[in-house]
Parts: sequence; structure tokens; C-alpha cells
Amino acid sequence: MALTNPDEITKLYKEQEIGFKLLESEIASLIKKILSAENIKGFIVESRTKDCTSLINKCVKKNKYSSLSEVTDIVGIRIITLFEKQVDEIAKIIEREFEIDNDNSIDKRKSIDPDRFGYMSLHYVVKMKPKRSLLVEYSILPNIKIEIQIRSILQHAWAEIEHDIGYKIKEEVPKDIRRTFSHAASLIEVTDKYFNEISEKTEEYRGRTDVNFKNNEYNLPIDAITIQSLAQDPYIYDLEKEIVNLSDHISLREDINYPEVSDFTIAGFKSIQEILDFIKSNKAEILEYFMKYFNLDSETFSTTASPRGFSLFNICYIKAWISNKDLNKILSGGLDEIDESWKVEYAILDNSHILEALALTFPKNATQS
Repeated sequence: MALTNPDEITKLYKEQEIGFKLLESEIASLIKKILSAENIKGFIVESRTKDCTSLINKCVKKNKYSSLSEVTDIVGIRIITLFEKQVDEIAKIIEREFEIDNDNSIDKRKSIDPDRFGYMSLHYVVKMKPKRSLLVEYSILPNIKIEIQIRSILQHAWAEIEHDIGYKIKEEVPKDIRRTFSHAASLIEVTDKYFNEISEKTEEYRGRTDVNFKNNEYNLPIDAITIQSLAQDPYIYDLEKEIVNLSDHISLREDINYPEVSDFTIAGFKSIQEILDFIKSNKAEILEYFMKYFNLDSETFSTTASPRGFSLFNICYIKAWISNKDLNKILSGGLDEIDESWKVEYAILDNSHILEALALTFPKNATQS
């Protein structure tokens, strides 16, 4: 007998409401941990438990559920990805980690109605796998099915806009805006594909850059990827170990930080090879500069751990100082919206030890301020 009596549905819901919400929280947390462990970048996990009124409306409308365990979306999880290609990557993980109800799962990217505007999402209905459902935190409601939606951020944006405007099929859209609506939907899909292409080309470029560095091929342009690779290069790592050994109070962390591309450009560098050549030609002076800087700024460096790549900031300072470039612009980086005269004053006052160490190490340029 179908479950359609509002009072009965309310009673059953209230008896299990706490369990539904606990299960929602645990499943959302589990998915976040799994995706993080799989090194999925930039995802968002949203979750919700269907409220009693919505549940009553669904049960009455469908007129087919004999128990709440047959309702597939009381607990819902939505995974939003940066790129469309990540939808399939995450889908494989969900299929591995959960028991899939194939009869109630649907890939709306493939089954999309020609009259439906652009809505694309992968919907899974799942249950906990037997072994995991034995764990205390997942044994709250072992028979409850969970809906998991996976979509890209652009697919999500379209779904939210579509829901807000209220148009579901072509016939609902006034004729005078139907063409514009169709164009918008197609642009969303095309943009998703372009973002995929950008991501793939970026990874390909990163891979080629890694190969170049491994083969000691440094005649490369200066950009975010090549600078990141430079910050992780063994030569720079060895240099930074020498630098931290100049002080008893500074150590080297394993995380990475490095200057913006504009800092290298202002300093006068045009390629990765030029940066390395400059470092190798001036290594003794660079170490001397750091020794003087540590002595001048001993209080700051009393308990400092610096990230890998920290030396590159100072390489830009040294190069700009020697070449009479706009050092103040590098030192006051990120303050473009500030009045120019104030920026110069800020750069000099806040970085006085850097400037003093530069003047002591490279006295020919001591007139620069």
C-alpha cells in the first residue's frame, strides 16, 4: 500500500529526522575526505536533508512508496567541480566507494531531452557498502538511499539560473526570448569545454616544463609554471640550504612560495636561463647579502621557517638593485592602487634591512633608494 497519508509520513519522518541529518553530515564529510585523498582539486560538496513538507508532496505525487527507505533522495549530496572532465573522474570514485542503484541513477548529460535547455548533471542513487555500513557512524540508517549529484560549476550555475527563472522546456519560454535562451545554454556548454581544454593544455605544458628541468634545459619563458618549477629545482634547493645554514635561527619548510612573474620582469630577467646564470655568477655575493640581512634583521629571524623558493624574492631584489631597476615597485608589490609617493615611502621604511643589506653588499649601487 502506497505511503500517501500526510500524518503517517510526518510521524515516520520525525522518528528518523535526526538520523537523516546525521547521515547527511557523515556522508558529506566522507566524500570530502575521499576526494581530497584522491587529489581532486577545487571541488565543493553541498548537502541537504529533504524537509517534511517536500517529502509529503513527493510521496503523495508519486503514489508508489510503501516506506521511507524507498525514497531515493531524502538525503542529498551535490559535488560541484571546477571542470567538466572532473565529473567523470569523481564518478569513478563514487562507483568504487558506494553501492550504486543503477535502476534509479541517471546520467542527464546523455539522456538530456532536446527540448531541455542545457541542464546536465550526473545523478547517482547509492547505499553504503556492507563493510562500511557496519561502522558506527554509518549504521544510523543502513537502508536509506542517498542521492549524489555531480556537475561542473558552470553546469551548476545554469541549473541555478534555470531554476530561478522557472523555464524547464522550450514551450514554457516566450517566443521573443527563446533564441537568446538557447544561445545562453549553448555558450555554457561551449565554455565548459574550453575550460577543459585550458586545464588539459596547462597540464601538458606543466609536464613539458618538468621534462625540460630534468634535462637541464632552461631556455624557457618566465611564467607561473616555469617559476614554480624553478622554486622546486634541486639547484635552488641546495642554494637555499646553504642560505639557511648561515643562521642558527632559520630553517627551510617543504611548502613552496615564489615571486610573481612581474617581479622578475621588473628586475630585468627575460628567461629562466638568465635567472640561473645570474645566480651562479653572483652566488658568493648572494650568500654575503643574506648573511648581512640575517645580522641586521636578527630579531625577525629568531624563529623563522621559510618556504622553498624564498631566495627567489631576494634574487629579484639583488638583480633590480644591481641593474638600477625599479626596486621599490618590487618591494611594494600588490599595492598598485596606493598613491605612488606613499608606495615608495612604504617600500623604503618597511624593507629598510633589505635595502641596507643591498647597500652593504653592493656599495657601488648604494645611492639607489
